[in-house]
Amino acid sequence: MRTLNLRITLLFLISVAGFSSFAQQGGKGIIKGIVKDKSNAETLVGATISIKGLPVGTSTGINGDYQLAVVPGTYTIVVSFISYEKIEIEKVKVAAGKIVELNVDLEESSKKLDAVVVSRRRKMNTEMSMITSIKSSQLVTSGVSSQQIAKTQDRDASEVVRRIPGISIIDDRFIVVRGLSQRYNNVWMNGAAVPSSEADSRAFSFDMIPSSQLDNITIVKSPAPEYPADFSGGFVQINTKDVAENGGLEISYGLGLNDQTQFKEFRMAPKGKLDFLGFDDGTRKLSSIVPYRMSNELSSNGAQINAVSKKGFNNDWATSDDKSFSRPDQRFSGMWNRKFSITSSRSLGVNVAANYSNSSKAIHNMENALIGSYDIVNDRPNYFFKYVDNQFNAESKFGAMLNLSYAANEKNSIQFRNLINQSGKNRLTEREGDQFNSGYHQKKEEYIYSSRLTYNGQLAGSHNFDEKGKLTWSAGYSYSNKNQPDRRTISYDRNINSSNDPFEMDFNDTKRRFTDLSEHVMSGGVNYEYKLSGWDLIKPTLKAGVYGEYKKRDYDTRSFYYIFNETPANASLKYQPASDIFTSQNLGTNGVYIYDETRNTDNYKASNTLGAGYVGINLPINKLNLYGGVRYEQNQMTVTKYLSMDPTDFSTKDSKYSSTDFFPSLNASYNISDKQLLRLAYGATVNRPEFRELSTSSYYDFDIFSFVIGNDKLKNAYIQNVDFRYEVYPKSGEMFSVALFYKNFKNPIESTYYENAGGYTYSFTNAKSANNVGVEVDAKKNLDAIGLANFSLSLNAAYIYSRVQFDGNNSLEHSRPMQGQSPYLINTGLFYQNERYKLNVGLLYNVIGERIVGVGRKVNGNSNISVPDIYEQPRNLVDVTFNVKLSRYITLNGAAKNILNEDVLLQQTAKFSSAKGEQTRNQVKQKYTPGRSYSLGISVKF
Repeated sequence: MRTLNLRITLLFLISVAGFSSFAQQGGKGIIKGIVKDKSNAETLVGATISIKGLPVGTSTGINGDYQLAVVPGTYTIVVSFISYEKIEIEKVKVAAGKIVELNVDLEESSKKLDAVVVSRRRKMNTEMSMITSIKSSQLVTSGVSSQQIAKTQDRDASEVVRRIPGISIIDDRFIVVRGLSQRYNNVWMNGAAVPSSEADSRAFSFDMIPSSQLDNITIVKSPAPEYPADFSGGFVQINTKDVAENGGLEISYGLGLNDQTQFKEFRMAPKGKLDFLGFDDGTRKLSSIVPYRMSNELSSNGAQINAVSKKGFNNDWATSDDKSFSRPDQRFSGMWNRKFSITSSRSLGVNVAANYSNSSKAIHNMENALIGSYDIVNDRPNYFFKYVDNQFNAESKFGAMLNLSYAANEKNSIQFRNLINQSGKNRLTEREGDQFNSGYHQKKEEYIYSSRLTYNGQLAGSHNFDEKGKLTWSAGYSYSNKNQPDRRTISYDRNINSSNDPFEMDFNDTKRRFTDLSEHVMSGGVNYEYKLSGWDLIKPTLKAGVYGEYKKRDYDTRSFYYIFNETPANASLKYQPASDIFTSQNLGTNGVYIYDETRNTDNYKASNTLGAGYVGINLPINKLNLYGGVRYEQNQMTVTKYLSMDPTDFSTKDSKYSSTDFFPSLNASYNISDKQLLRLAYGATVNRPEFRELSTSSYYDFDIFSFVIGNDKLKNAYIQNVDFRYEVYPKSGEMFSVALFYKNFKNPIESTYYENAGGYTYSFTNAKSANNVGVEVDAKKNLDAIGLANFSLSLNAAYIYSRVQFDGNNSLEHSRPMQGQSPYLINTGLFYQNERYKLNVGLLYNVIGERIVGVGRKVNGNSNISVPDIYEQPRNLVDVTFNVKLSRYITLNGAAKNILNEDVLLQQTAKFSSAKGEQTRNQVKQKYTPGRSYSLGISVKF
């Protein structure tokens, strides 16, 4: 792997060295130069340069530069640009192998066009437009376009977003920006807030959005007055595809497989008839005959117990081999868009899309353990649990998009955007191993079906009053639902030292749980810009706006377990498989019956109201641009918790958390030249506790063998952010940037835990402070200068250092990196593009440094006896992708991903002192092989 890293590094260094080189084109001469606005010396992007009388021409790139190769001769050069006076330059002599430098200054047209203001939303779906946007932005930003997505063949937004500098992914769906976990990031879609898709954290599941719906993803990394203050890592803006200038229909179909899943054993828990659409058909639904939170009545009424035990639940417990899920994965998407001209000035654009996918994934022989403090005396790990898991996942996704764009005239437009995505995952986990603290060897199973629904809708408008003033507004509504109906856990055990004894069902640990999370978000904002006139040296632009957001969440859960009324006649029942135990003749008070252990304290309701306003001013002073302002936010959160565990007691208490803050920010940029600039940014931000973190409700997480509970004493975390970045744009489509950043946290919110009987309980706490400092590099370079025609290189990398400090009275914690923070990240891609054969090939590489996924701690303040941090180890990912245009209408694409197939490894390293000196022991927390993935698809465009 070191050889591969060395080769990538050498290739990058060679390409950077070639930025200033120029490949001569034998037999021809070159006309090159820069086109600028004569009044302010700003470069003009998209100006047309042509040769009079010949069908030869080009246009200026991101820096206003152009280059035109022509045969030797004398020509008249024509330069034109919309709203500027066209000019002709005569008698331009070009010699073979020579360069003619021809810089042009254009004057604005003196002709008045009836005060028409040309207004068009900037397209950011190509690499060129994304680079242009990054360069012209007043802020520190990064992004990826749909053109780049097509090169990488990424399937959903979670795979796409990790191509952006400083970004990594946790659990295949949550983002980490600059080493900061998902809680420090904010996500909006099409200019509107989105709800959290998780019950226990603020986290948007990026895997919910298929890549076919994406136009671009941009991440703002420096605070600005117009953006919410509740982010520190990144403000993520997801933009779905807009109406294309040229309408059409595109249909795509693809197949995929994983060498650990397809054509191998695949076991499945009981299914519903609509699982293939991502919905539960009611098979897993709790029956209406089950009383609502009436555990006392349920426990004392024998007839009702019998009825509920027999008919209140789906009692199909049979797992089976299901060959249908070992067949290749399937993906389908379709998109139609068209622009209708209503009058000469009015138009309506329509974009309709739909997507569907059905996939499966198996993980075999996954090592899974819960480890306590290291046993120094016997020099061995101290396991609470040590299991081997087999896990089988079957997932279906369905999504639809409808975007409408109405242009009343060149000054006024309205957009109505809608996006809905539904996914359902049926997961079976088979687990066997030792529970050392109880002295049992166990067999466990978990059946869990989880469906997720997200809807995002927005109505937005843009109005240019004149050449100086512009008003934009938006009103949005988002909805998220996560439903886990009838999550079942089954537990069998026997004495750990009696391998010949039969397994016996632990009925109290055989449970059913029904969970539903719903969250609504309503938001609206107005933004106004006005360009001041009458200033000689500078042309200030004032910005002001207001924003409001209301969020409401309902979290509801019901829990049950079984009681076995054992008699001599049915004593053997406990040794039978679940499918035989839970039959109608065995259910009831004379055998096995259900017990309702629902606790009101496990449920909560919450709401949050945010009101904000801001003012800002942009000051362009020659080569210097200053953009500063202040944002005001008033936030009030209410968490409603139940006071009693008794399901018949509905008394509640509202806990309110209010804060009022001002957040200043300043973004400065200095244009060293047309191709180089410096940025310096400062801003204050906040990280507020989430609903789940403040709720004292608890739930059991089967994956980490532990309960999770909130902390109603959490405080806001406040962050100071500083960025410094140098950017170079050598020529069209190329860029290089290096950025330094620093963040200081006051009261950062961290995950923590404490030991209880047989394991841990996880919670949340405020540390005293934390620091985060790092450097990012981002480069895009064509390699023709080093003799690799048609090749291009994309590379971004980051190095990050962070430390968390705790109060001196906290003897259980220790100084460490922030949770989820990786010390380094590398993303690179080598691309080959052949226009003649319409072929694109990509070689992609990604790696992240080890990061804490579980925080350890000292035991009783003893540094020599501690539970080590859990680190996810680095894993080298290599992908190969291709797409080739077979005809005008048909494109074939494919990918081979995770070619190296390195293990996913979570590890704890124990360090201690002994008579032999300082000792180090690595302990496996979790380990499995994810498998290689292959895909092949075809798209037809009309």
